[in-house]
Amino acid sequence: MAEGRVRIAAVDMGSNTTRLIVADVTRDDAGNLAHEVVLRRSTITRLAEGVDARGILLPLPITRVRNALIEYRQLATEHEAVFVLATATSAVRDADNGEAFLGEVEHGFGFRATLLAGTEEAEATWAGVSSDPAMAARSARGTGLLVDIGGGSTEVLLTDGGTIHDRHSFQLGSVRVTERFLTANDPPIASELAAARAQVREELHARFPDPATPDLSIAVAGTATTVSAVLLDLPAYDPARVHGFTFTAAHLESTIARFASVDVEERAQINGLEAARAPVILGGLLVLAEVFAHFEIAEIVTSERDILDGIALMSGRIALDEGMTEMPQPFGNTVC
Repeated sequence: MAEGRVRIAAVDMGSNTTRLIVADVTRDDAGNLAHEVVLRRSTITRLAEGVDARGILLPLPITRVRNALIEYRQLATEHEAVFVLATATSAVRDADNGEAFLGEVEHGFGFRATLLAGTEEAEATWAGVSSDPAMAARSARGTGLLVDIGGGSTEVLLTDGGTIHDRHSFQLGSVRVTERFLTANDPPIASELAAARAQVREELHARFPDPATPDLSIAVAGTATTVSAVLLDLPAYDPARVHGFTFTAAHLESTIARFASVDVEERAQINGLEAARAPVILGGLLVLAEVFAHFEIAEIVTSERDILDGIALMSGRIALDEGMTEMPQPFGNTVC
């Protein structure tokens, strides 16, 4: 490729989902980066399973991630990516064996693996969201809120004129909230749902005690995209229809009520909900509902661009700075 342009891959080893993007990243004379997506893949691996209770990454979730990475390396190679940046977030931050896991990813797959702090995760998410020119333009016109609900954590960013002025990572995610509050009954009973909401409400109030209502609110990741897909009644996921879709607090509450009224098996059959997400989706929805209430949000816009796009830009910057021309080979086989 021409100077200032490189094909890279990036992997987001999230607490609930492991995802791949292959993209062409360009850098202009002013140093600004942009990317054009070649390929996306997503696999629910639930890396955070058991981390909240036991403090380690368990063998089965590690195996699920490893199997996804095998496929992702092959795809990156087939599409001639010259570099892969793999990032980890909440589950790996909280696990005593997280550093060893990242080392095995580097050794076994030839990826560069790095752990993002909560604030870095939030900033990468904003970089991804604002890589969409239309979303960036809307954000620049006033105050904004961005919420990213993952499996292990939730990041909330406040912006003013398109620039971050506050951000926080909460230990609240779809997997974590589910494991803490929503496993005793299927479907969960009202008191369990209320207890989960109360915990989220308490943590939001402690960090943002007197919030102003933003002019624009944006939500990313599987919880928000699922709400949009369900409201659109999509039999097959369509990112073009989900991106930019707007829903209200009433829409969200009706979705929560629908999901909470049926067990996991029946929930998994609902159009728009990925079946593997059915066991933990309510945990994420309750977090989102309390964000709506706390910031008195009227409606929220769903963005398909998120932290994975931000990681792609990070990967491209590294590849361009270091003159990458060929995918590094793994050092050896691994079972993580």
